[in-house]
Amino acid sequence: SNRSNLFQSSQAKHSADLKQINKVEPEHSNEEYTLFNVPTNRKTSLLTTVLINDIPLSMEIDTGAAFSVISKQTYTEHFSQCSLQSTKVNLKTYTSESLVVHGEFTANIKYESQTLDLPMIVAGEDCPSLLGRNWLYSLCLNWNTIFQLYNCPMEDLLQKYSNFFTEKLGPLKGFKAKLLVNESKLAIYCKAHPVPYAIRAQVEDELNRLVQQKIIEPIPFSKWAAPIVPILKADKKCIRTCGDFKQTINRVVNLECYPIQKIQDLFSQLSGGIVSQKLT
Repeated sequence: SNRSNLFQSSQAKHSADLKQINKVEPEHSNEEYTLFNVPTNRKTSLLTTVLINDIPLSMEIDTGAAFSVISKQTYTEHFSQCSLQSTKVNLKTYTSESLVVHGEFTANIKYESQTLDLPMIVAGEDCPSLLGRNWLYSLCLNWNTIFQLYNCPMEDLLQKYSNFFTEKLGPLKGFKAKLLVNESKLAIYCKAHPVPYAIRAQVEDELNRLVQQKIIEPIPFSKWAAPIVPILKADKKCIRTCGDFKQTINRVVNLECYPIQKIQDLFSQLSGGIVSQKLT
């Protein structure tokens, strides 16, 4: 695909031992430009619409392209009334394959309040329309509009992701927690911590809310009991109730141990590998 192709120019010859990858030697006194394929992580290209001879055309903004280019197909469909002139511009791909250049014509460009006459290169059979540097030198684009973010109505987001904005606690489906307790240990029952009078009503309201949502349930008797620690949230109105299990279940539960490998062990396992990948 030529979608990410861009052009780079050269103005002078380079010696054989000082060749640069982004410049090439001219042939037969004609200017030669190299066609590169540059991969990009951008999901969508930067596009803008300009009036070319009063015909709207969507073009991909490519600051690496030396020229603005359209394909032969686009030329035939929209600008066949414009006569093509010969050009000295030669295009070659990164692999030194020649790209057919059909010619160029002078196009009347209108963009917002600007009107300019600029050259347009016609090359290839079916490739994207590129807005290159030769136009960017003269044409002042409205970058605020080009980079404008799409504003999605808040109501649409709330409706699409309504399960994330509900007041109810989200369920954890397909998973059941298990605690392996050493049966030889005796049950531990701890008394409740004293609750400050200033937040006692808030703690009661929070416990009632947890009962209504079936997160906890009241029981008349238990061999195990751990005190709760009420924490006042940043808004100074809501309470977060946390169980203090360090004195009870944490002492008798059987924890599964997962050995953590050393970095040297991990590197040794990669020995002989020929493919690597970096996640960003």
